[in-house]
Amino acid sequence: MLLRILCQNVNRSSVVTHTLLETQAEKYDVILLQEPYWGYLRNIPSSVSGAGEEYQGTQTHPHWTLFERGGPTRVVTYINKRLAPTQPKLCSHIVNHPDLLLVAIPQGPRLTYILNIYNDGDCSALHYLSAHLPSLPTIDVMMGDFNLHSNIWDPNCGHSDRAVTDLLDFTDNLGLILLNTEGHPTHIPHARHSVRASTVIDLIFVDGRIATSPSTSFSIDPSGRLLSDHNPLLLTIETDIEPTPRSPRIKRNSDAEKMFFAECTLEISGLYPPPPLDTINDTQALCDSIFSCIAQAFDRHASTPSCSYHAKTWWTEECSATLARYRATRSPDDKRSYRRTIRSAQRQHYDTIIRETADKKR
Repeated sequence: MLLRILCQNVNRSSVVTHTLLETQAEKYDVILLQEPYWGYLRNIPSSVSGAGEEYQGTQTHPHWTLFERGGPTRVVTYINKRLAPTQPKLCSHIVNHPDLLLVAIPQGPRLTYILNIYNDGDCSALHYLSAHLPSLPTIDVMMGDFNLHSNIWDPNCGHSDRAVTDLLDFTDNLGLILLNTEGHPTHIPHARHSVRASTVIDLIFVDGRIATSPSTSFSIDPSGRLLSDHNPLLLTIETDIEPTPRSPRIKRNSDAEKMFFAECTLEISGLYPPPPLDTINDTQALCDSIFSCIAQAFDRHASTPSCSYHAKTWWTEECSATLARYRATRSPDDKRSYRRTIRSAQRQHYDTIIRETADKKR
């Protein structure tokens, strides 16, 4: 299958994170975030306070499995739950650093390793990788915010940071190839910092066989920046990952369920009067006929569910409209409108869940 990866520094914005998780589940299989939101999420029951205790963390979502180290962090990875049957794994026993996250997705006899990186001003992530090079597996994809400037990937840059040599030595030793060398900006300073020029500091490295594959494609998406100051990096690669398809089902209390029961009743009643049941073969033949009626009716009315493993989420048509308007104008007024709409939709959705839960307990 084609594995589709989105990578972005979200500038600690909960709104950007919520938007990506809600809107990209049909388009992408893996989301790599740098500088994610980490803070208050909700109150949880407490033995010492009637109001509960504050629960802090980063966002989760029913479409995605969150991989994180725990505690405040600068990298998190989300894997679409349609890949859950492959049993992706967090490889903290291989890479154990707060600004690095290595995830392995099984594909046949081997693993696809994806490394999410945030390299701070001290290059602590890069120094860790260089020191642990002998123990690293073959990395298939390495993406993230490297915070390094060089005219190798940014023609408008007049110099190269000293750590660039260390990065290139590391990638050469692992056989990784840089893809985004054309100078398309990835870091766009906010308006209040407009004196600073746009730069290329978010990079895509892939294994050599992936770099030369005709199925590999990548791009920078300026329209997907949202409230962050980093453009998303988009990558598609060919893999042997084979997620188990979800089984068709009939939604409970739906019109499809009513029609299924009605057809089963009609078809089975058509078997009356039953044939003689004098032998085991006679009984088996009647059972086969009944099961065949049920199976055929099920096939006619069952459908494969979408990637969501839960009920409806909070995203609304108004959210989509305000997001599209902000992407088109990038104006401060539309930015504020987008924030308000997202938060209002979330608040109304969760208030409804609370009311429904309370009503069920009465």
